[in-house]
Amino acid sequence: MSKGNAPSIIVSSTCYDLKQVRTDMRSFIESLGCEPLLSDFDTFPIDPDLGTVENCLRVVAERADILILIVGGRYGSINDQGKSVTNLEYIQARAKGIPVYVFVMRSILDLLPVWSANPQADFRNVVDSPSLFEFIQSIMASQEVWVFPFDVAQDIAQTLRKQLAFLFCESLHLRVRVKTVGLPESLSQLKGKALRLVIERPPAWEYRLFGQVLSDELAILKQLRRDFNYNIVFGKGDLFDFQELNSLIGRKVKDLSNNLSAMNRLFKTALQDALGPPGIPGDPEGIVYAAQKLAEAYRKSIEWSLDLRCVHVEEELQNLLDIVARLPINMLNEIEDFSQRILREVEQVLSAPTKPGEVRTLDLTLTLTIPDTLDFEQELLRLSESYGLK
Repeated sequence: MSKGNAPSIIVSSTCYDLKQVRTDMRSFIESLGCEPLLSDFDTFPIDPDLGTVENCLRVVAERADILILIVGGRYGSINDQGKSVTNLEYIQARAKGIPVYVFVMRSILDLLPVWSANPQADFRNVVDSPSLFEFIQSIMASQEVWVFPFDVAQDIAQTLRKQLAFLFCESLHLRVRVKTVGLPESLSQLKGKALRLVIERPPAWEYRLFGQVLSDELAILKQLRRDFNYNIVFGKGDLFDFQELNSLIGRKVKDLSNNLSAMNRLFKTALQDALGPPGIPGDPEGIVYAAQKLAEAYRKSIEWSLDLRCVHVEEELQNLLDIVARLPINMLNEIEDFSQRILREVEQVLSAPTKPGEVRTLDLTLTLTIPDTLDFEQELLRLSESYGLK
């Protein structure tokens, strides 16, 4: 949401069976002074170059500030992975971190325990697909989103008036705390959970903040990571012979080694200084700096590999080039796993029962490795003999 604009609220549901409910919700959202986003109205912003599903997901990602999921008796059309558009929109909204309010028709909720006990029974007179029950069950099982029952659209509107009032009040409190804290520019750019951690400072906020910022930064690089996975590069590259390639590899390996050394210093010095000694609050700017720099090193490692992929070589040299280009694979996986492990282990430590005076500890060890270089050494030896350079 841009500053000065009214919040945009997207209504995610099947259209035909809930047409009147959607119409009523559009009027309700407009009465709040917000922008309603409903795909069956001509005010829904579309990109003519995208398909139906892609347009809906784009609007959630780029425009929606709040998502209202309404589930009736239809699951709707599905994609190749067996998920409906509403299911995908829900996943997109959760990944984006915006508020999500889920409403399920009361008659469907009442049938959920019956279906759960008899999943092979025929419920076609009530729902169009068993996947609908599975979708609802997965939402409720996650315990991350509250599910409200409804009979008519007025039930949804009445609940939302209260829930949005709570959200408004929470936002006002956060606004006051941001103003009071007086965040520096480097922290005021944070969003979502990371910003709340800086403002509210819950237990172990330093470790949570580092893990959250690192996870957020890696999420931004997800497309670049896919380029690495699939060896996707564009642009014109130079043709290298064996000697030129061998020289290039020597320089590139040195660059990768320097990158690893920088990450080691970052983790052992910059992050430790930012976290501070036990019992003393950490430095949020330093923590964010360390997380962002680690993500930058992650990005540079991918770019290091993609840069190698731009090199053109004759077929006999391609295997050597492939082996070298994959050298960062372990490091990338280890940083990704580490970002999730921090958040998971902090929650485990905080939720574990403790005795009076007991000190809780957290292991923040990050080990970065490269694959075994035996294949590289053997291939280099073979090529040296083949080209008469040994």
